[in-house]
Amino acid sequence: MEFTVEPNGDQPTPEPTNENTLKDKITALAKKVWLFLKSPVFLKNIGLMLVVLLIGFWLLNVILRGYTNHNESMQVDNYVGMDLEDAKRKIRKKDFEIEVKEIFGQPADEVTMQYPDPLSRVKEGRTIYLTVKNGKREETLIPDFSIDDNFENYKKSLTARGLNYIEIKEFSAKLSENTVLHVSYKGEKLSGLTLRKGKKAFKGDTVTCHVTTRYSPTISIPKLVCQDYNAAVLLLNSYELVVGRIYGDVADRNSAYVWKQVPSFQPGQQIKKGSQVDIYLMDAYPDGCN
Repeated sequence: MEFTVEPNGDQPTPEPTNENTLKDKITALAKKVWLFLKSPVFLKNIGLMLVVLLIGFWLLNVILRGYTNHNESMQVDNYVGMDLEDAKRKIRKKDFEIEVKEIFGQPADEVTMQYPDPLSRVKEGRTIYLTVKNGKREETLIPDFSIDDNFENYKKSLTARGLNYIEIKEFSAKLSENTVLHVSYKGEKLSGLTLRKGKKAFKGDTVTCHVTTRYSPTISIPKLVCQDYNAAVLLLNSYELVVGRIYGDVADRNSAYVWKQVPSFQPGQQIKKGSQVDIYLMDAYPDGCN
């Protein structure tokens, strides 16, 4: 006869083994790690770290490249006198930067100055500064001579404004030496009043200045007829004139008299200083002389 033993419900459940407990812990930890790796916080931090690493790598590369090439340089060509576009092409071929400054002047787009200087050596990527004419003429005001009519001072004012000048002397017994009487520009006579209102001229143009002189290049012809020879010579010398040819067969020139002169004496007639005057001599005192 067989007997069946029914299990007692009050009996305790068997405890899990150590092997099962460790396995469950590892599985739970793996799940937590996986959930953390998929979390937005982790992904965001990883992204930031990658960005920082990339920036750091780029900076390191720049620093190393600069350190490696710090002694390398390139020669600057001479661009002065070149057309601007031609100069730009040559500059860009060497990977230089360009900065252009315009000034008044002709012809247009001509390079007049550069920095750095031609044939100097600079690093790659350096900026080349060019000064270029803009094809225009700059105007300036003609200075007013009535403020200071001394020509020595006035011509300094003209030069300071970029103007040239021509001096024309005019004799004046009343005004002091080197007094500006008036000026003219392109054929137009300009008074002090006109200049005070403002009269412009192009820089580099010429202003004609009419200036006084106490010295006259001409002098009146003296009357030599009826003078003895020595007196005539002294008179010519005092007039800054020269004895020309002497005509007449006389016994003694020192006691002879002038009966004719060429050019002849005419009241008010002028002759250039230094000119010659021919005299005609005779032994007797000329008729008609008092």
